[in-house]
Amino acid sequence: MKGIRNNRADRARVTRRDQSGRAAWGAIGLTWLILAGLVAWGALELRAQMRRQIESRDGQVLSELARVLEGESGTADDLEADLERDPQMVFLRIARWDGIVAGWRFDAEGSLVSWLPEDVQDPDVPAEALESLKGGKPFSRFIPSLRLAEVFMSTNLLTGPKALVAIPALEVYVPLRGETAGSPGGVAGFLIEAQSLAAQFRALDRQLLVRAAAALVVAMAFTGLILQVVFRRLSKARHLVERRTEDLLRANQELSRSARIAALGAVTAHLVHGLKNPVSGLQTFMASRTAEGGEQDDDWREARAATQRMQTLIHDVVRVIREQETELEYEVPLIEVGEAVVARTRASGERRGVRVSLEGAPRRNVDNRTSGLLALMLGNLVENAIEATPEGGHVRLHLLDEVSATVCEVIDDGPGIAVEAQARLFQPQHSTKEGGSGLGLAITRQLALALGGDVRLLRSDEHGSTFRVELPDSTPSNEGAMEKDSSAVSSPEILGRSGA
Repeated sequence: MKGIRNNRADRARVTRRDQSGRAAWGAIGLTWLILAGLVAWGALELRAQMRRQIESRDGQVLSELARVLEGESGTADDLEADLERDPQMVFLRIARWDGIVAGWRFDAEGSLVSWLPEDVQDPDVPAEALESLKGGKPFSRFIPSLRLAEVFMSTNLLTGPKALVAIPALEVYVPLRGETAGSPGGVAGFLIEAQSLAAQFRALDRQLLVRAAAALVVAMAFTGLILQVVFRRLSKARHLVERRTEDLLRANQELSRSARIAALGAVTAHLVHGLKNPVSGLQTFMASRTAEGGEQDDDWREARAATQRMQTLIHDVVRVIREQETELEYEVPLIEVGEAVVARTRASGERRGVRVSLEGAPRRNVDNRTSGLLALMLGNLVENAIEATPEGGHVRLHLLDEVSATVCEVIDDGPGIAVEAQARLFQPQHSTKEGGSGLGLAITRQLALALGGDVRLLRSDEHGSTFRVELPDSTPSNEGAMEKDSSAVSSPEILGRSGA
């Protein structure tokens, strides 16, 4: 069950890590998408502004030319006097410039006055141009693709491919001054072939695209690096929080377990205190009847043996409780702990026709506090094994010579434990024995957990069962433990082997 919980925790951590990675890359992708939108919007705005500036350039040139021809500029002193004031003559002179395909002149009321060439169609002045012309400013508009058939009523007078294909064109409208100073002279409109302007726009678009792409790559790299650092730190912080949370959960579990063990110890101490005097009196009564010759049948002998076992168990528990409270520290060889357990349980095995033996010769010691609890745990496991083993069977207490831990195994020749009962084997109030309370194995495991170890069912089949006790290394192994610690109290006195 512990391995299953660990696997689930590992899978949960991997899932959270994958989800965190996907969320981080999703956030980075969203940031990059927003950056791409901002860069594209900025590039389009810059493109529109630069195109308007380039478009208005020809309008400004023609407007200044018109002012020169009207005599408003000081450079027009050599012009003939009739050209200085006549809007028609100004219009005709401008229309002769290279690149102008068609021209129109409108009077102050907006009526068409003259046009060039003769077959050009009547145009409509764009509404957005009127606002600019009213303020005395020229207006320009670029047309990417203009078919000449839309401008001329007949294309027979045109030669070359211009009559057949669409060309880029620029519409320019400039205000004209009247013949007298301050009088309105109308508007002159011109249609200019704009191949060079279209080429400039294409070059501008390429430059903007390259610069926008470079800016976007730099911005994506910069933001991606920053976000990676941020998410890495957030991930470390999250992992730290998870580890601390797991540590807190384990600490809470340990505290809860310690509280349960403390409560169990208090109940045990109260129970032992309450049973000590009655059992002692009962044993005295049994001894007096035996002296009087009252022990004649098997039932009486069994009652006397049970009373003696209870008295021994009470003495052992009291001794262990006192051992936990004492400040005296010494070492006990593990082999002597096993010998004491076998000696104490051998009589119970003989009554049931079951042989109890000790196997293994480990060269390690355990401290005095651990030895008492370990003896209680092993004694309980051996008693359970005796009860599960049929007459003529064999129960072995095997002490393993492990380097890093204290390991003991209790092996019986019983029929095994049912599979459905193994999952709840260490739960209180669950027992596979008839009339059992289920507290023995539960208390045994709680004692092992209190020492930092564990008790588990290693094997169970029709040939028997094996329970394994593992405790962490508290005292290093020592070949000459007894010779080295000559001042230590002997193990029979510690474990009460003489009273078994």
